[in-house]
Amino acid sequence: MRKKFKVYIALIIIICSCKNSKNIEVPLIKMDGIEILKDEVGVSSFYTFQDYVLLKMNKKVGYGLALYHKSNLEKPLARFAPFGEGPDEWGAIRVNGQTLSKNGTNYLVLNDGFKYRVRLLNLDRLIKDSVEVYDYTYDIDSKHGLSQSITFLNDSIIVSTPGIDSKEFGRLKFYNLKADSSWVSDLFPQVLDQNLSPFDFYSLYFSYIHVNEGSKKIASSMDAFDRIDIFDFNGNLENSYLGESDHYITENPKLKEEGTFPPYPVYYKYSTSSPNHIYGLYYNQLNVEIEQKEIQPLIKVIDWEGNLVANLLVDEYLSNIEVYKDESFLIGIDKVNEKIMLYDLKKVLL
Repeated sequence: MRKKFKVYIALIIIICSCKNSKNIEVPLIKMDGIEILKDEVGVSSFYTFQDYVLLKMNKKVGYGLALYHKSNLEKPLARFAPFGEGPDEWGAIRVNGQTLSKNGTNYLVLNDGFKYRVRLLNLDRLIKDSVEVYDYTYDIDSKHGLSQSITFLNDSIIVSTPGIDSKEFGRLKFYNLKADSSWVSDLFPQVLDQNLSPFDFYSLYFSYIHVNEGSKKIASSMDAFDRIDIFDFNGNLENSYLGESDHYITENPKLKEEGTFPPYPVYYKYSTSSPNHIYGLYYNQLNVEIEQKEIQPLIKVIDWEGNLVANLLVDEYLSNIEVYKDESFLIGIDKVNEKIMLYDLKKVLL
């Protein structure tokens, strides 16, 4: 029998430093982690909230989600959200770990990207009795293209990113649940090529967004553009963290060759956030090389004002990351080598 999970201190070595846009020294920190959850197969991503870790599973597993307590990553509290066509089954689960409180009950926010359905899972019942109960269900007209993960900004306003079926494109997609209306923020960076299809726009402007409820900010890390942008809750741009030039995209009048995009660098493969920082999994690797040629990606740590705080370096070829909201630990998935890693952050962000 395997021993009960214990937390180990990761080896952290500052190996060099660089300067950010404000000419302040920013450390490059090497982190060594430990492998965890060795018995879990088919994990695609992680989310953390309160004292819990939520695993999102690949469809081949049969169910969509598994819930663990942080203090015991040996035994799940529940496995739930089965895939299927039935009324209580899921087509495509979208989740970001947001929880809500209604009338003294805690809920986990879930979105079905195939069925255009937002559901609130009774988290208290799940944790106490391992029972899957949805007290609130909202069916949303497909015309709004709300097929990605969503976040409630208040009781009626939802923010997301435009799905592949969206009829209008912007960096952020907003939806008013009570009025059944949607709108988008400005689309940028603008490109010269005016012959792009909706799928092209979806691919080119793909991003991950994160909401800071305390400071009322929304962060967006981009795939094809080397930038992280920070917006207010109305979708107005406040700050940006910019990397390499995007002129080869924005100033190219013909982006596609023989009907498709030529190989291009993927910058932020994934991202997550805490109340204090945004964590961007930075590849800068050609899209055709991803999962074919292993690299050591950086994890860029950026504050909510758009300032680079630290660069974290790991040995593993991570494809997904999640951070405990108190910034004590970071979890990463090395999909190529089928490993789930835990890294200690407590000595990194003092």
